[in-house]
Amino acid sequence: MLLEEYEIRTGKLDPALDADPCPEPLRYLWHCFCELSAGRQSNGFGPCALSWGEIDSWARVSGRAPTGFELTALLLLDHCYLEAAGKKGKA
Repeated sequence: MLLEEYEIRTGKLDPALDADPCPEPLRYLWHCFCELSAGRQSNGFGPCALSWGEIDSWARVSGRAPTGFELTALLLLDHCYLEAAGKKGKA
């Protein structure tokens, strides 16, 4: 059962949902993702995935030089965002 379904069915918040959504050492990555996502394009059916060109432009304009780990994390966040947006659009 999904954690959200547990809350709906029982009226209680699952302890797994009562955690800090973003650990402090990774919070900067969340802020970077939010900056990137704010400039996200749409194709009329929903949000588009972030492109390498958009990430490159963001990095140059913001003066950042993301590491391989950071790029992987940003792409994973983007994947999760798009997955959630798709589920929301189907609801």
